[in-house]
Amino acid sequence: MIKINLLPRKINEKAAVRNTAILFGGLVVLVALVGIIYTQFFLIPQVRAEEDLATRTEALEKEVLAIEKQTSDWRTSKIPPIQKKLDFINNVIDYNLKYPQLYEDIAKWTYEKISYVAMGCNGTEVSMGARAKNIEDIGRFLLNMYRAQDLFTEVTISGVPGYPMAAAGADGGITQQSDPFGGSGPEASLAGIGAITTGIQSAPPSGFIGFSVSGKLKTPITAPTFEGQAAADQSGQPTQGGPDIASQLYEQP
Repeated sequence: MIKINLLPRKINEKAAVRNTAILFGGLVVLVALVGIIYTQFFLIPQVRAEEDLATRTEALEKEVLAIEKQTSDWRTSKIPPIQKKLDFINNVIDYNLKYPQLYEDIAKWTYEKISYVAMGCNGTEVSMGARAKNIEDIGRFLLNMYRAQDLFTEVTISGVPGYPMAAAGADGGITQQSDPFGGSGPEASLAGIGAITTGIQSAPPSGFIGFSVSGKLKTPITAPTFEGQAAADQSGQPTQGGPDIASQLYEQP
């Protein structure tokens, strides 16, 4: 059996156009719904999360800036006084080691047959009272002192019987030096403390020759000072009336 469509072609075209329009309309609605759902459930929460992150970041930035300012204030107001105290303490420690090291160096240059009875240093000059059994030992000792050019720029000797009260220094000069056994010179100091001479006899025992030697230091030793602290005098003792260093060191910065 043969089917024959007797309807005009325009009727079928209109139906096809209508169906196509409905299909595209449905697709548009579906795309719109998908966009709305994506916006509500994905984009908006993401934007809010970004805004919250920006707010927290700004707050953290303010905290960091405050900490940096506080650190800067500490560096300018707190650290310098503490650093000055620390430097002063380190300088004091170094200073306290310089005198023992000086005496150790002198001992290295001392002739083995020489005995010391007194020794002191005022920071620029070392005074030594010694004794020996004969002139030859004194000469060897004095020669060693002349050779100690890393320590002294000038060495003088006095008190040797039959020897002039002056001797050529390490630089060739001739200077006078008082005899410590005669008590004519000032008492030498030892690292800021007066040299202990009490109990030491003013004359050497029988069979010994007493003499004194003075050497000018190549590198003077200077006592450290703290800001606001009066400079130490030549004997190493603080100037009378000066502020108390210990109280300054341990006061709150």
